[in-house]
Amino acid sequence: MADHGISRGWSGPPESEKQGEPQAAALGSTAVRSTLKALVESYERQLIEAALAATAGNQRRAAERLGLLPTTLHEKMKRLGLLKRRGAGDRSWGFEAPLR
Repeated sequence: MADHGISRGWSGPPESEKQGEPQAAALGSTAVRSTLKALVESYERQLIEAALAATAGNQRRAAERLGLLPTTLHEKMKRLGLLKRRGAGDRSWGFEAPLR
């Protein structure tokens, strides 16, 4: 079968990484991972807040817009600090829009 110049998946690391250059080691550093984690969390927070704003706080519709299950959105919101207890005696969680 002819290749026709079509790539068929991952072909391995670039030549520089195969030769063990310092770049490859730097990518696994704790600083890079923690920075990436912070950036991903920030971006997730922005996307979730925008979806909630566009749906007037409706978590089910926001989850649908984001392509998530409502339970996944709820867990992400909880992890990102976007959910707050509604009241002293209330055991449920709700979204509180950030002050701007």
